[in-house]
Amino acid sequence: MLHGTFGRDRKVFSMGFYDYDKIEGDIYYTAIPAEECVFTPLGSTSEMNSKRILEEHETGKHYAHLVTDQETPVVLKDSNRILSLVPIINSRELGEINSNTKNLFMDMTGTDEKLMNCVLLSIARDFDEEGSTSESVDIHYPDDVLVSPKAFPIKIALDQEKINAILGFELESKETISCLKRTGYYFEGEYVFPLEYRCDVISIEDVAEDIARAYGYNRIPITLPEFYTDGGLNKKSILSNALIQKLTGHGFQQVVNMILTSEDSQEKIKVVESRALGLNSCRSELSYGLLSNLSNNTAEVYPQKLFEIGEVLIENEEKETKIQNVLKCGAVFAGGETSYSQLKGVLEEILKSFGDTEVSFKKSNHELLIKGRQAIFESNHFNGFIGEISLEKLRKFNLEVPVTLFEFTIPYSIE
Repeated sequence: MLHGTFGRDRKVFSMGFYDYDKIEGDIYYTAIPAEECVFTPLGSTSEMNSKRILEEHETGKHYAHLVTDQETPVVLKDSNRILSLVPIINSRELGEINSNTKNLFMDMTGTDEKLMNCVLLSIARDFDEEGSTSESVDIHYPDDVLVSPKAFPIKIALDQEKINAILGFELESKETISCLKRTGYYFEGEYVFPLEYRCDVISIEDVAEDIARAYGYNRIPITLPEFYTDGGLNKKSILSNALIQKLTGHGFQQVVNMILTSEDSQEKIKVVESRALGLNSCRSELSYGLLSNLSNNTAEVYPQKLFEIGEVLIENEEKETKIQNVLKCGAVFAGGETSYSQLKGVLEEILKSFGDTEVSFKKSNHELLIKGRQAIFESNHFNGFIGEISLEKLRKFNLEVPVTLFEFTIPYSIE
């Protein structure tokens, strides 16, 4: 789970556990010739070299794109055996953990030192709370020696007035201090420091949230607004809800993906200095996210029918920011008897329910779709594309069943 979240599917860091009692001598992080990188990986019963692991092993194939130099792969090794092919997979001999394992060695390799240390400290604390003992290690670089894990203490000025403004009610200083102590903070003058593994605490707002949690949300006084507003759904929500009902009626399940995507995606709009690790682009289509949903659920029963309604960002030179938010609807149909004609019928029925009885379809050349089995369409209110996913893209997303999709732009209202 840590690989997929904080580690961004091993793009930011990868980690592994080993039976420490089986390791001989020092541990080295080094690159070796591919022909020397031979070991039995986890999930296998026979030795494989690094190239075979990346081409044949299930985990190796999934993460092969992370190995930039397959001729001299990076490994972790002790005095005479390989612990792991970084950042792909551990050896079965040293990396297989069972009920007889007494002492663990944990490694973590990656690009974000601060985040990696936070995760290491958090895991070490979990072990310590279960009665184990965690010890640090020395990492020898050519010109330096570092102790791991290393704490990066966060110092935040304790501003009672600002905390009260965030909380929305007056809290006495002694109560604030009591709440912070209960959540593990320690004090140095007018500054507070969270526990060393709390990499989620970066500002006074995070401190206020911890105070509220320790104080008790149910104890926070309820304050009624001093003004009256007549609430209701806006036109965008009304239209979105109508589409949700239509697609749900056709057996589709709704998903919600993030507007931020990975830095190696095809998107053109990049986020400078993004704080969301590995997510440095903004999506311009919903289709890639929906295909990723299918890719993450290949073990589930087919057919699978998913849809999403959400905003994307596109370039628009007429806007002050050069960027425009656009509301879109996308749907995918995987497996079963899915085809272009079948999904086209679903699309036409949905558009017809909004009064668009005439829809024009023209040839298109979308990179996701099969040539000759795709089209762009336009009706009174909607425009988009529809088609069958190409074999190349199915392989990219590890899909072994046919997939069709459509995606269209939603006007913010239909008069």
